[in-house]
Amino acid sequence: ETVDAVADVLQSLAASRQVIVVTHQPLVASRADHQISIDRRGSDDGSTSVVLLDDEQRRGEIARMLGDRLSQGAHIRAEELLSTRGRSPRSGSR
Repeated sequence: ETVDAVADVLQSLAASRQVIVVTHQPLVASRADHQISIDRRGSDDGSTSVVLLDDEQRRGEIARMLGDRLSQGAHIRAEELLSTRGRSPRSGSR
C-alpha cells in the first residue's frame, strides 16, 4: 500500500513536471511513461550501458523486478501492471 501511495504521488507530479526516479519497485516502474535500464557491465573498466526500453523489454524488466524474468506468472503480472499503469486502484484515474 505504501508503494502504491508513492506511485500515486510520483504520477501526480509527472503530470506537470519531468520526474526521474530510480526504483527497484515494479509497481512504481510500471507507472512510468518511459523506462530506462542502467546496467554496470563489469567492475574492471567501470563501463555502464543505458537503454531506453521498448514495450517487450519493459515487460521483461518488470518481470525481473518481480523476481523471475523467466517465469510465465511474472510476465503475466508484469503485463497486468503495465496495462493498468495509468490507473491507481485507489484513485481510479491517471
